[in-house]
Amino acid sequence: MAGIFGSSSGGGAAANRAFKQQLNKVYGWYTGGFIVFILALAVLEQMGLPRNWIGLIFLFATVALYAGIGIMSRTTDAA
Repeated sequence: MAGIFGSSSGGGAAANRAFKQQLNKVYGWYTGGFIVFILALAVLEQMGLPRNWIGLIFLFATVALYAGIGIMSRTTDAA
């Protein structure tokens, strides 16, 4: 257990920093995409699209998002 928390190697800090940068990029894209999606739904509502259609679009987009996350997260390593 001694080497788990108090590692003296400098490589861990660089890897952690790179991971955080990548995570921030993913969060940024997700947040930006969500805002664009909501704005598109607002424009469609202003153009007269019925609320039922907007609800269905939101539902299917949510399912597609989770399916995409599942596809991107899959692995070929069973272990």
